[in-house]
Amino acid sequence: MGIKTIQLEGNVVYAPITHSLYKAGDSENQVALAIPASLCLLSLLQHKGEIVSHSDLLSFAWEARGMMVSPNTVYQNMSILRKALESMGVSSEMIRTVPKRGFMIPAGFPVEFVYENEESISPADEVNMAMPAPVLHSAGEITSLPPGSAIPSAPAAVKKNRKRHYVYFGIACCMAFLITTAATRYLGNDTIPAYIAPDFSPLGNVKDCQVFRNYSSRDDAFFTKFIADKNVECGTQKWWYITNYPPSEEVSILRCSKELTASGSDKTPLCTSDFYSENGQQQ
Repeated sequence: MGIKTIQLEGNVVYAPITHSLYKAGDSENQVALAIPASLCLLSLLQHKGEIVSHSDLLSFAWEARGMMVSPNTVYQNMSILRKALESMGVSSEMIRTVPKRGFMIPAGFPVEFVYENEESISPADEVNMAMPAPVLHSAGEITSLPPGSAIPSAPAAVKKNRKRHYVYFGIACCMAFLITTAATRYLGNDTIPAYIAPDFSPLGNVKDCQVFRNYSSRDDAFFTKFIADKNVECGTQKWWYITNYPPSEEVSILRCSKELTASGSDKTPLCTSDFYSENGQQQ
């Protein structure tokens, strides 16, 4: 059974599906949260009373969506989240920082989960009714354990799913490599055009740098404007791969010394990455 909303202190409602906050009974006036900040809040709420480490938050809010960011980004998003919660009247003591370990929501903080087709359910009611406990699988999947099933500890569940994510990613990469290698040998290198990562398309040139963007609902104008606004200069790394996932405004740029190719080459491309947060700051 999926989570519909989560009530905080009985006065504020958090909607994880729409990544928003609003006063109880006033769903027309919502405060939108940045997706990473919203996912951090969801993770903390589902592990209330337990410390959620920086690495677990990074894995759930960014890596599961294909984004690699610095640990400092977690602190920035937690600051944004706290300000949003306090602006809605939520106690500033809701989210506590545990130095060098992570963040947590105190076990005694009043939280009520509202599931689809159900009324609000307090933590005490969940125990009395043997309500299935929600288990966090990924950024887009929230499921519940059937009654009577053993409930894994929160940190172990997150780490297990993160390992599973890496395994699936590694398998996918291996399969892609094997298929590409087989096609190259069968058709011959001359019959295969220069390879661009399958999720990217040419955007244009910045001086003598070739620029590619990921496939998404964004049009080319969004990426062109981003390059102009940030005054990104062409340097020694001539191949750029720009990534953005709507509705987030976060943008990452992978700049490489050579084009990313599927066939063998004398040297592996050397790449560096830059990440721009939703407020436009470079990480």
